[in-house]
Amino acid sequence: MAWRASPTRRYACFGVVLSPWVPANRQLSRLWVTCARRILSVPLSMFERVIEQRRPEAKSSPNPPGLDVNALFAVVVDELDQDDALRVVQAIGQARAMLDAVRLRVLDRFSALRGDDASTRKLVASTDKISTARAKLDLALAHGVRKRLPGVFAALESGQLAGDRVAQIARATHSLSITQCRKVDQALLPQACEKTPSQLAHLLRVVIAQIDPVGVARRADQRTAQRRVTVRRGTGGMSWLRALLDSDDAIAVSKRLDAIAHDAHNGGDRRSLDELRADTVLDLLLETAPSRVVTHLRVPQAGHDPSPGSAADTETARPHRRGSHRSGRMPSSANKTTRRRSRKTKVGRRR
Repeated sequence: MAWRASPTRRYACFGVVLSPWVPANRQLSRLWVTCARRILSVPLSMFERVIEQRRPEAKSSPNPPGLDVNALFAVVVDELDQDDALRVVQAIGQARAMLDAVRLRVLDRFSALRGDDASTRKLVASTDKISTARAKLDLALAHGVRKRLPGVFAALESGQLAGDRVAQIARATHSLSITQCRKVDQALLPQACEKTPSQLAHLLRVVIAQIDPVGVARRADQRTAQRRVTVRRGTGGMSWLRALLDSDDAIAVSKRLDAIAHDAHNGGDRRSLDELRADTVLDLLLETAPSRVVTHLRVPQAGHDPSPGSAADTETARPHRRGSHRSGRMPSSANKTTRRRSRKTKVGRRR
């Protein structure tokens, strides 16, 4: 990296090159300082060439400059150009990952000395100014990642994989056995080091489905029973309404909201599409949805095939999917009425 000239850097470069020949005698030291001040007028590029010759590995290394923490603190930010700034940012990311690895080692050691109990988690939480739940996750990560994902932890120690990516991998593999985790560990690297969080999530789904397909199907059935709706307070008098649904149902709901919002927007509604989607949810739930829970019963009709998916079945109720036990769905006639009413009112009257 080509650093721009500054008095501090010139002293540093001069010290790196000539420090082996600094005399121990005080008078000679003063003479050495006088000579150093005169030599500082020499262009900095000369000292840089000497340093590069003494450190040939810096030329062949594809990684950012091996700056330690103290060197990063000493960087003069106002004197960096674009390339230097990006390289320093990359070096900071590597140093942060290496420090995260040291932190996990220290937490694992601390847990081994005190024991993994509630008092240990509370002490870590109070020291690190985090919640007890977060301290519990950090201690579990420190204890498990080195044993279950040794390759991932090695990438963290070398600064190639960020700490949040390691936590993401650990969360995705927490239900796997140690043998399966080792297989995932080998399949992820080294391509996981170059992935964004969303790309890494997709890669994890593919790899885990290949290694443990039976477990993936079993966990999907178990999570179906965890569907729920939650409310989280936001800012400015707003709140978040979140629904954990089956993937197919969530996609169907999203497409339905998009269709209604686009219809209203194309009809001249000046609200944004996000506003229209949000207002559609309120209109469907608060204004047009029935207040009673309607239970569907499948009644076989004479001369019709009563098996799921037949014409008679689709007229009476929506067929149940594997792992789903649903009730309270809106009947098909109510759905049609809701569609007609939502189109006529242009998705509510709030502007």
